[in-house]
Amino acid sequence: MYKIVCFGGGGIRGIFQSHFISLLLKSNGRIFNSVNLISGTSVGSFVAAALSLGNKVNFDDMSKTIQEETKYIFTDIDSPSLFLKGIFKRSIFDVQKIHDIAKKCFGGLKLSSVEKDLLITGTAMINMSPRIFSNMNKSDKNLFIHDIVTSSCSAPIFLLPISLIISIM
Repeated sequence: MYKIVCFGGGGIRGIFQSHFISLLLKSNGRIFNSVNLISGTSVGSFVAAALSLGNKVNFDDMSKTIQEETKYIFTDIDSPSLFLKGIFKRSIFDVQKIHDIAKKCFGGLKLSSVEKDLLITGTAMINMSPRIFSNMNKSDKNLFIHDIVTSSCSAPIFLLPISLIISIM
């Protein structure tokens, strides 16, 4: 049987899943051993990427980093002019801060480093279309995980897509 686990987004609310998975791993470190494919989008891409990397990333440290650093991304969340800011500035939040967090979590690891099959959805900068990144796609293997995760966190109006030099599937 082929087993798939998928982690969704949700902005700052999506952080809960990283904390929950961290607790699960502490109680049963082998809980994801039988999973064949791990998938994620937005903040869920952080979780999916970390789990697919096995021991190359300390999941607990990654979870804590996300929890501590997101307060610098989601600023002015209660501002009544938040949506207007997104229209006139083209994004509400700063995608560079997410990229910095992703670099802190995944360093220079590339998609070829994963131990489990990984699938992450993102946004292609060229035409704002969906893009699927996977270690099963040979042309993706040399992409940095921090770039892919940042691309997955890009939601027009809220966060501008990151520019990656990649081929569109």
